[in-house]
Amino acid sequence: MDADSGRVRPHNRFDAAVRRALPALVGLLLALGALLRLRQYAGGRSLWLDELSVALNLATRGFIGLLHPLDYNQTAPVLFLWAEELATRIGGLSEHSLRFIPLVCGMALLPVAWAAARRLLEPWAAVCNVLLLAVSPLLVWHSNEVKPYIGDALSSAAMLVIALRALEAPADARRWGWLAAGGVVALLGSIPAAFVLAGVALALVLEPGIRQDRRSLRRALATGAIWGAVFTAIYVVVYRPVAQSGFMQRYWGSEFLRIDASLPQTIWDEASRLLAAAFFPYIKGTGLDLVTGIGLALLGIGAAHTARRQGLARAALLVTPLLLALAASVLRRYPLEPRLFVFAVPLLALLLLEGISAFDLPRVPALRVVGAAALFGFSLLSAGWRLIKAPVRREEARPVIEAYRRLERNEPVMVIGDAAKSWVYYTVDWTRPDSARLTWPQRLGRPLYGSDGPALAARLPSKQRPLGTRWQIEEGRRIQRVASPCAWLYFAHYHEPMVDSLLEGIAKVGGSVRQEAVAPGAQLHRACFERVTVADAPPGTRAGGSSRRMRSR
Repeated sequence: MDADSGRVRPHNRFDAAVRRALPALVGLLLALGALLRLRQYAGGRSLWLDELSVALNLATRGFIGLLHPLDYNQTAPVLFLWAEELATRIGGLSEHSLRFIPLVCGMALLPVAWAAARRLLEPWAAVCNVLLLAVSPLLVWHSNEVKPYIGDALSSAAMLVIALRALEAPADARRWGWLAAGGVVALLGSIPAAFVLAGVALALVLEPGIRQDRRSLRRALATGAIWGAVFTAIYVVVYRPVAQSGFMQRYWGSEFLRIDASLPQTIWDEASRLLAAAFFPYIKGTGLDLVTGIGLALLGIGAAHTARRQGLARAALLVTPLLLALAASVLRRYPLEPRLFVFAVPLLALLLLEGISAFDLPRVPALRVVGAAALFGFSLLSAGWRLIKAPVRREEARPVIEAYRRLERNEPVMVIGDAAKSWVYYTVDWTRPDSARLTWPQRLGRPLYGSDGPALAARLPSKQRPLGTRWQIEEGRRIQRVASPCAWLYFAHYHEPMVDSLLEGIAKVGGSVRQEAVAPGAQLHRACFERVTVADAPPGTRAGGSSRRMRSR
């Protein structure tokens, strides 16, 4: 109130208006986030390679078996695996059953993130926070992926809320109980939860109301000890073999931070990748460099403003997990990859909006909303529209295999490399699954290719090696020997030059492609090595070497 006129000052009028509209605005944004996730879920895209790896582990193990190291160089927290096992026992090993748990986590993230944001941000910024997370393409994608990454984000947001409640009332024993139990659940359900809990532990120690009260301090230390014991046990039993795996070290080698002259550029590049994936999906080139610079500046300002406005404890909650993840990368224990930093997206959104809030303009407070809209609006609205208009597709194996089934003949199918997983998943009879067939990709190994029919296996060159004429002719002849007189070649999660080279090899030994089905990330070709008569040709296919393309959605 203005003491002289009794009128509400503009700043207060603006905040009052936002507060009155909060229930409607938040409800609308929660509905929008649910709509985007349900749209992707209903779109029913095919499982891609990593999802198939998880699915085949679930198909061949029970609850106890999932406690052991997973096949196909996979790793996932036990609670995620058990939740998936339960969902698939109820609904079968369908795509929708497998993606049900990530969908629930993705939809639950939004109200939980709102509960955290309204404790840390001004009302308008808390609403913007829900918008960022609702429309973020990275979060929408992982809400429909059979991987634990969206659960990581939910775990981060949930631990923020529980920790903030404990900081608000350190004398409340029940809140300490929730904090201890929540941390244990988080460790069982999320790999990067260890970073988040370290931030919570530091925040507890930094909070004056806890540090200066003996009972509260003892509770904080006991809670930290419980978390440390649980994390140590999980790491030794489950995660250490994967972290020290030679394959994983080679696979992620280029994604670890190195302390050398390239460090600043690496951090810039990885920050750009993460911010682009989460908040600026359609900004490229110079524009992305600009928003990366603005974003990093806002993150620093947001951390400083949080510390000044709400104390070091709350700043530590948001910043410590990010710094520890970077430190783990330096130690070659945590790669810098956007999907592995999904856990940090709720923290980044809070810091970005706190950074915008730091520009306090009492005469025109709405300018901060305008600034937030200018920074995020166009990119996220474009992303939201595209996500509504059409589901994102990656490796569409199912429609390609369905096209094959419509023209199935008694001919061998050459399953190339990592395509073995999708071939098995989409051709197995799930009413009576054959356990030997389910484990075929694991026995086949990588990077081999094998035949679903006559035995055939050949070692494929690595992606870095040239595919020469000798290799082309050798592999063309191998396929020719098992063709009867035709064979199908199925590719998924493939390296394009290898596909082209193998098809050229078939041509060099006198073969030709008569039919093909092509979809994003998957291809199927029928190669024949002698003239197909009109009587032998499938309906609609001309004999004599012509090719018919069966376009799949």
